[in-house]
Amino acid sequence: MGPAIGFVLVSHDKPAQLLRLVRRLMKLYGNPPIVCHHDFSLCSLDGFDFPKEVTFVRPHIETKWGDFSFCLAFFAALRVLYQREDSPDWFVFMSGTDYPVRPAQAVLDELA
Repeated sequence: MGPAIGFVLVSHDKPAQLLRLVRRLMKLYGNPPIVCHHDFSLCSLDGFDFPKEVTFVRPHIETKWGDFSFCLAFFAALRVLYQREDSPDWFVFMSGTDYPVRPAQAVLDELA
């Protein structure tokens, strides 16, 4: 049985903020599966040390604001999440600039 919750992140800029989000999710949820689709054509992640538990979608899809490419990026990340051995029962979709506002246990209790 896999973890109760995993995360799909879609980002295109602000790598420091994305790393902060990833680290916070890992701390709050005990290293959940996290898959990120990052548009590397818009912003590099060079120099940022993401945890090895985070999977990045490769190759990435070039995205444009308000374009269907954003949906394709989301679906690519979701597919990768559910192909992992530790695929979750539930997933939360977030942008790289989101931040959790509810206690992890409250979220897990509601899903249970």
